Amino acid sequence: MIQNIIQTWKTEDLSDANPLFRISSESWQAQNPLWKYSLVDDQFLDTYVKQHLPKFHKSTFTKYQAQIQRVDIFRIIFMFFDGGLYSDLDAEAIAPFDLPAEQTRGIVLGSLANKASGQHIPNAFLYAGTIQDRFWAYVLAEAEKRFRNSKGFDGAEYLTGPALLTSCFYSYKGLNTDECLDHIQSFVPEICDSIGTESAEITILEAQAIYPIDWTTLSPEKLNTHLRNRMVDKKLPVTLMNESTFCINYWTHSWEIPERDLWVKITERLRWIRNTTSGKLKGSKA
Repeated sequence: MIQNIIQTWKTEDLSDANPLFRISSESWQAQNPLWKYSLVDDQFLDTYVKQHLPKFHKSTFTKYQAQIQRVDIFRIIFMFFDGGLYSDLDAEAIAPFDLPAEQTRGIVLGSLANKASGQHIPNAFLYAGTIQDRFWAYVLAEAEKRFRNSKGFDGAEYLTGPALLTSCFYSYKGLNTDECLDHIQSFVPEICDSIGTESAEITILEAQAIYPIDWTTLSPEKLNTHLRNRMVDKKLPVTLMNESTFCINYWTHSWEIPERDLWVKITERLRWIRNTTSGKLKGSKA
């Protein structure tokens, strides 16, 4: 078990942020007082990725259109190299993270009740009880593949977010070790020497554990009602919770994607053409 908690924000100062974010930060520390806690800023993210994966940092990380995409990818890279627990700042811990030892030695992810959603394994909560697991390297490789193949119209959810994680969970299960490592080698070769020899078990928790509020099935008005009940009336959504609930994510969706100007559109399309052409040339030589 790795007893580290990490959360991210634009700066290390939450005084001007959504009041829920301070509640979140304090709740994780209060519920897990023996754990190391870190709130890191955008500069930390950039430095961390550059130190651990300099080639990926230069070719892809700095090229993402929006900061949320860099935040998404950072948490995957951090799980690989350092492990521990990551939580979005709009999630309040209401009980300790206290799962069976066989689960906390591996990877723990949450899930939404709406299994029809292609984003039903969100990346708003991640836990890695071991480091250098090839699952995280596989997710990073798939993110790199999607980045290369994108024509510039794909959303953050698909490129780096919950749609990526959900898809990777299912595709990863269908690969043997060699197939997985080949995929990683094809897209993020610089991480390969760091991958451990063993692969951890992945536990998917029931929806009520972390995500009793399901943003894919509720209107913005209903989501706001849950948030208002918590912030104004100090009421939790008890009718949606059960004994497994240790965290409640309120889905404030505080991130934004900047407007893509003409130059960005041209650059992304040229990158896609270059990557597509390069792949065809390699195939013809083979």
